[in-house]
Amino acid sequence: VRFQCWVADFQASLVRGGHRFPSRNFDQDVATWFRTDFTGTAKEDLWMVDGKMRASRLNFWADFSSDSGAEKALAYKANWDAFVELRNSEATLTGKNAWHTSSVWVRSEAQVAIISSTTDTIVTELILGWLGILAFTGDPVLAIIVLCLIIGNVGGLACFMVQVMGWAIGPIEIIFLVVFLGYSVTF
Repeated sequence: VRFQCWVADFQASLVRGGHRFPSRNFDQDVATWFRTDFTGTAKEDLWMVDGKMRASRLNFWADFSSDSGAEKALAYKANWDAFVELRNSEATLTGKNAWHTSSVWVRSEAQVAIISSTTDTIVTELILGWLGILAFTGDPVLAIIVLCLIIGNVGGLACFMVQVMGWAIGPIEIIFLVVFLGYSVTF
């Protein structure tokens, strides 16, 4: 794990200026450092309002592949949740509002939501497809046979995508399967 922390740059600036760290006059020292920081760390990582720091950012780079599956990423996110919660529980009143975010968490949560809602969509399409076939043919047995053929086609396509092509089921593949199922019913 590697991290980028503005506090280290702030500390170095104080020590170079002959001041002690931690600062006894934090607001003034941070405001001065913010105005005179030439490395850009302060401008990138601090949110200042009326000369006072309101929020800050710390960057962490972890040994975790960003292409990991959604389940692995969300399990790793749970570790960060626990870490941040522990730090918040040990912090002072004004310092216990830390939170974390990552594009990997956003992608993984979206992928899980898409996959879970896809089940609902597919079941709804199958039921409506069966009702449509029943309405036009008037024969429930024929509607079930056609529905089984449609399920076989979509299942075959999914099997081809995963087994033959080696694709991971992601948002694009889910959309493709749902669209294919919709077109299968419109024959």
